[in-house]
Amino acid sequence: MLEITFRHDGHVTKNCYRFEEIDTDTNKPKDKSECAIPYKIYFSKHIFHHQSAPDEITVKVEW
Repeated sequence: MLEITFRHDGHVTKNCYRFEEIDTDTNKPKDKSECAIPYKIYFSKHIFHHQSAPDEITVKVEW
């Protein structure tokens, strides 16, 4: 699970996402012990809907 928290002028927005690696042979999620894929997270300035960039972005990763 990936939890992203944005803090902007005292307001907090929290979003949670779940990613699973899918086995292409079985079309089912792989065992978590097999997953070792690096991820890069990019934020487009357009996601802030005409606001300036947040004061703080916190990313929490949970396996």
